Amino acid sequence: MQNRFTGDIGDFGKYGLLRYIAKSGLRIGVNWYLTDDGEESAGNLTDYLAEKYNGYLECDSELFKELYRIVYIQNARTVKRIEASSLLPPQTLFYSKILKANKAYREKWFQDSLKHLATCSLLFLDPDNNILLNGTGSRFDNEGIKYAFPLEIESYYNQGHSLIVYNHSNRQNEQDYFERFDFVKEQPSFNNARFFLLRFNRQQVRYYLFVLQPWDSSAVEVYVDEMLKGPWGRKWKWKRPHFEKMEL
Repeated sequence: MQNRFTGDIGDFGKYGLLRYIAKSGLRIGVNWYLTDDGEESAGNLTDYLAEKYNGYLECDSELFKELYRIVYIQNARTVKRIEASSLLPPQTLFYSKILKANKAYREKWFQDSLKHLATCSLLFLDPDNNILLNGTGSRFDNEGIKYAFPLEIESYYNQGHSLIVYNHSNRQNEQDYFERFDFVKEQPSFNNARFFLLRFNRQQVRYYLFVLQPWDSSAVEVYVDEMLKGPWGRKWKWKRPHFEKMEL
């Protein structure tokens, strides 16, 4: 995550999803995987707010109005602004320590996150790009800070957390792209996990990987399914709905 992405169309889907799942009563922890803002032109996908289309407003009008306020009125596009809002329950924990491209630093950064988020049931991981392909190991260079590592996800899971992990699509076809999720089917640590994907279809495709502990799976999935029965699961003016569920 980078501060300059705050409030874009991906954020609308992200917070809409988390707000729905928060109805389960599970305590949510967010690891932003926060990095310094880059210099590319990305982060401008906010036109949906100016359009005020009912296909977004009917999904979550409170969320829509707050993101409009953050982007267009306050010009306060930072994760700190999200943390200070009432978009997520007050008991939500946030881990916003900057992630840097250094092996020793990242290992300490990750251990600190384990301690900080230990009391949360459900963790949301928000890397810039996605999950690093399992066969490529770990990367501690500037490119590596854009990824969540499979071993990090496994460590969170072994600590007792359920997880939702953000993944931004790339130019690969979907079947090849999904290879990055194979580790949840291959690692014994996840033998009892319930895992599936939500695909967010607006402007740029995003996938949310759910890796749920057995004791959390029913509580979370019932709200995911309920969300998809409402406006979030309608096609509106597009061929595909905002969100759709996919099995791995």
